[in-house]
Amino acid sequence: MTLTKFIHFIRYLIFSFILKFKNFNHDKSILIFSEARGGSTWLMELLKVIPRTCINWEPLHLKRGVVPASYRFGSRPYLPDNEKNTDYLALFEEIHTLKRANTWTTKLLTYRTLTESNLVITKYVRANLLVPFLLNNFSYKYSPIFLLRHPVDTCISQIKAFDNGDFSIQPFGIPDCINNERFYEHYDYIKSLRSKLEQKIAIWCLNNCPTINRIHELDVQIIFYSDLVLNPKLELQKILDSYDINVDSKSLKNLNFTKASRTDFNNELKNLPEEQLYKNFKKLDEETKEKIQNVFDHFEFRLYCAFSPFPAKEKLLA
Repeated sequence: MTLTKFIHFIRYLIFSFILKFKNFNHDKSILIFSEARGGSTWLMELLKVIPRTCINWEPLHLKRGVVPASYRFGSRPYLPDNEKNTDYLALFEEIHTLKRANTWTTKLLTYRTLTESNLVITKYVRANLLVPFLLNNFSYKYSPIFLLRHPVDTCISQIKAFDNGDFSIQPFGIPDCINNERFYEHYDYIKSLRSKLEQKIAIWCLNNCPTINRIHELDVQIIFYSDLVLNPKLELQKILDSYDINVDSKSLKNLNFTKASRTDFNNELKNLPEEQLYKNFKKLDEETKEKIQNVFDHFEFRLYCAFSPFPAKEKLLA
């Protein structure tokens, strides 16, 4: 064991001891749902302005998360609304109250924030398909946040961050996980796509469209990444108002709304908001955009198109 890992291990042992005496209220969990590279870290960092909160970091991570491997949830879990498996229900209650944690999920905690906190902010980037299941089985005082970023931006960012910028197409295989029927249904179509970006966007649709298509019936607070970029202070205030949470003006004033998030690994945040929103679209030629639009059309996805970074918000509740 390296010295760094040893330090993290000792740190977690101390956290574990503190957590034995903490009793977070599951009903008061604050949940952020977003696709990976969707802006959730930035939003999470803004929400830390809420007094006495602590961060639960990406508990569904395939390799570092807290879900038992025997559950076979995969990297993008899906559970039907009416799933009543008591082990699954207990799992999420334990996750949201930090009764199930590890060195990964507690990586952003400090001794002070943990001891003083009474609210847990859980940041998910692999749970969008679980939103209906969770809302059907649990009640939350604070409506979960559903953060939406354009899939073009999201998928390009995923390739840069997780694939070292390698845009060459890779073989597509069906994930070995429970409830993976959606991959079989669209397997031939995804295999037929001729670019990695098209495939990534098709998989994005598989893992997001089912929830987005039902968003009007779900008690979630929708935040668009484009709105957050253009006016982060206003979007944050909307969330605080909806939660009826007061934050002192000094804390809000001290927030740096233009600071890049800790996961801006390649320093790609643009200085001007409009540049940030258009940066990827300006790099795509018209033929590529047409191919991406064909993917959206295949999944009958209308909230975003391939030619603009802005959502067609009127389509969301149509």
